Amino acid sequence: MNGLNTHVGLYRKLVEVMDDPASSKMFSQVEWEAALSFRRDFERSGIHLSEKAHEQFVRLSAGIHEHSRGFLRAQSLPLTKDQTIDVPLDHLRWLPSYAAMEILQASQSHKHADGKTYVRLEPDDYAAHYILRDCEDEGTRELVFRAWQRGSSEAVQSLEAMLKQRLDLAHTVGYESFGHMMLEDKMAKSPSHVNEFLRGLATHASPRWTAVAQSLKATKGSDVYPWDREHLVSRQHIESGALPSLMPYFSLGRVILGLSRVFKSLYGVELRAAIPQPGEIWHPEVRKLEAIDEQGQLLGLVYCDVFARPSKSHVGAAHFTSRCARRIDDDISVSGSDAGYSSQTVVERDGKKFQLPVVVLICDFPAPSEGAPPLLTWSNVETIFHEMGHAIHSMLGQNG
Repeated sequence: MNGLNTHVGLYRKLVEVMDDPASSKMFSQVEWEAALSFRRDFERSGIHLSEKAHEQFVRLSAGIHEHSRGFLRAQSLPLTKDQTIDVPLDHLRWLPSYAAMEILQASQSHKHADGKTYVRLEPDDYAAHYILRDCEDEGTRELVFRAWQRGSSEAVQSLEAMLKQRLDLAHTVGYESFGHMMLEDKMAKSPSHVNEFLRGLATHASPRWTAVAQSLKATKGSDVYPWDREHLVSRQHIESGALPSLMPYFSLGRVILGLSRVFKSLYGVELRAAIPQPGEIWHPEVRKLEAIDEQGQLLGLVYCDVFARPSKSHVGAAHFTSRCARRIDDDISVSGSDAGYSSQTVVERDGKKFQLPVVVLICDFPAPSEGAPPLLTWSNVETIFHEMGHAIHSMLGQNG
């Protein structure tokens, strides 16, 4: 893409076609908006710069992309010994038995000079969730929180280098910052509008947050720190007679069914489980869903890969467009090339052929134990609803 959106010849041809009344009047509204979006993207990509400045723009774009990949790679690297922490074994007694067993099975135990047994812990999301919520020892909660929130030096270096090159890129094309460059054609328009919105939101929420903070402080009896929040909130829920865990009610299948019902009610679109063809999915845990409209027509495919596993890169939760929606019957054929269209995602409408969107939804939820149903926490449910919102946008917008 860094080559395409800085291709001077393509840009000039696009401008020529858009500025020619005879050609542009043949565009549909969708085609015109797409062309306008491409033109803006070209011009944000320094197409108007001198040859030397243009070359610098391309180098910076490539560098940003590489540092972004480096940041994601660093996030998935195994922890080194100095990144692990030792937690007293008896401090896991406050956790639910299934969570304590899961943590013990993934960790190593050893004795210290004081004769106590410690667990050498990799502070991942799963361990942090249960220890921060249930462990009564504040020192252990602080230790786990700080280790969990600390980024690797490789990730920090990649992030800092990427941010610097983003600023250099924005300056190269005449913007004050990368934020100004990226928000110009968005609803927010400018960083100042974003900051104004956030300050207004903070002001509006301040009375409620102040009351919550005072309540947590009263529960603890002293100052509250970030590693106290989950523990104190959980204690308040128990003391107030809150409902037990909702996890038994949120199996993955039930959540997908609930999503399908919401989408059908709002948009007339439902999700149906489909059997993948041989070689179609990259792991047996991946689930294939079809998005179907009210007429029973296929709108696109969603592949769900939601549970963590050792061979899977740690990217948190994300939505990727594997294949975007577009018209294909008028493609320019190139000798010796294979377009590679999949028959299951190609449809014909009004004599024209279209490629349907294919979306991948990735999450990093704790994997269920062997033989146990795949149950989701409330936070997991919120995450999958959020990511599926991106996926349904691709289905309805047909824009990938």
